[in-house]
Amino acid sequence: MRTWIILLLLPVMIGCSAGLSNPVVETLDGEADTKVRQASYNHWSWGEYKFHINAAHTQVDIVPVRQAQHHYNVKMLLEKGPCVNCIWITYLQNNGDGTINLGVAIRHPYPGDDYYTGFDVRGIVHFPAKGTISIGDYDRHISLREAGDPELLNKDGYCFLWAVRPEPLDDPPLKLYQPGGNLGGGIDWGYYGSWAPPWNAFLYYHSSENRRYFSTSAVLVRDYHIYIPPGEWDFGYSVDACWAPPLQDPVINVPDDFPLWANCMVNYRLDAEVVGEINGDEPANLIVDVYNYVGPDAPSEVWVYSGDLFPLGFIWIGVEPVDMGDYARWTIPVHNLNDAPPGWYRMIMVSRVKNTKYPGPIEGLEISGAAVWQVVKVKVVN
Repeated sequence: MRTWIILLLLPVMIGCSAGLSNPVVETLDGEADTKVRQASYNHWSWGEYKFHINAAHTQVDIVPVRQAQHHYNVKMLLEKGPCVNCIWITYLQNNGDGTINLGVAIRHPYPGDDYYTGFDVRGIVHFPAKGTISIGDYDRHISLREAGDPELLNKDGYCFLWAVRPEPLDDPPLKLYQPGGNLGGGIDWGYYGSWAPPWNAFLYYHSSENRRYFSTSAVLVRDYHIYIPPGEWDFGYSVDACWAPPLQDPVINVPDDFPLWANCMVNYRLDAEVVGEINGDEPANLIVDVYNYVGPDAPSEVWVYSGDLFPLGFIWIGVEPVDMGDYARWTIPVHNLNDAPPGWYRMIMVSRVKNTKYPGPIEGLEISGAAVWQVVKVKVVN
């Protein structure tokens, strides 16, 4: 049986996309413990890497930035040896149209030890993000093809996890999140003009749909369809895994021996599509499907952002969704409230969760935030 001594640092609001990494912890002797690599309560890093693609887009080199054993200050997670070759490329295809298909394999960093089974694992790409989406009074940065950025074309969603902070703001370094290195492939933080990190696209990895767990014996491969402008490119890649201690040790049944809060605590998947066009007073319909584990209190609302189309930069949908069994569905009419001229416009959306009944280890914890954002385009005809 493993013995746990855990110190929990509670932020005012806990949300999967809000935390960048765990705050640097000051030890009793006043020195910073720089091994902490945890994001937003139950999110842990399995590794951070730098990918380099040559000018011909025919070769990819991977350089580890951190290995999984460097990310924890909990002794039991340091007992395993270093994770060697946990990430590798299985194929690279230059499609001749400015895009590549890249197979990225992930091996579990603790093979064969079911105690460390991962949940809702995602491989996040960190591109330079000069593109912007207007959400009202300010823009949020995102990697977009039309802005000259690389762009993941088949993303499962966007998140803020493992994004770097630009520089100290008002607090001394011990009060800030760890910078975590420049994962953005040469990002110049001057692009952003504020502390806000860009949205980063990701793909999911799971060996079972049953609570979307990543088996400790698994080697999983996902195909990344990426637009890459001409020339050499560097970009960051991080592997995020949700995890919590199992309910019993040794683990016999995966995933049943793990508590619900081993999964992402808010929405783990958000699908969206636009049906129709905005034509005068006739709206397009935005269909938003939200998947989560948190129970009957969530999801509670959907926010849709577009500074181009909405006077306040957003519309808030707080009505009850339709229960579709595995997910909740909103059907949202989208009007051109700003009289924007004909053209294509991007909208970004998120489902926010407020849950005071979450059956986690902290009784009465209120969760407010989101794990997944999605971006879609809508056409204004006239």
